[in-house]
Amino acid sequence: MDIAVSERLRFTTTHEWVLAVNEKTIVVGITTERQECLSDIVRIEFPDPGDQLEAGDAAGILEGVNDTTDFLAPVAGTVTEVNERLVTSPELVNLDPYGDGWLFKMKPKRMGALEDLIEEHEFDHVMDDDEK
Repeated sequence: MDIAVSERLRFTTTHEWVLAVNEKTIVVGITTERQECLSDIVRIEFPDPGDQLEAGDAAGILEGVNDTTDFLAPVAGTVTEVNERLVTSPELVNLDPYGDGWLFKMKPKRMGALEDLIEEHEFDHVMDDDEK
């Protein structure tokens, strides 16, 4: 992952990452650790563009070889786009979770809500604590 992008990422405690691409749109994906737990991703169910989600709502489903799990909306807002490439190539989540494997874009109700998410240096500490 590009260092400049890495420094702008925010995270949830459930391993979604968020990147503000401009003052109205965010991109959401899952962390390397989460995709590794699922193993090979074989299917993804997406939210529909236009869906209104609250922070913590199930946005869709990731089906991996080892497990099936929801991915969550990191903040409240409206889904604006889903990564259609993942319909036929869900393995992109495993191959490039911070790039081509992004899941969906949304327009947050309040961009300031991103400030409530975990910064990368804090997320690293959360991960270290989880492993103990």
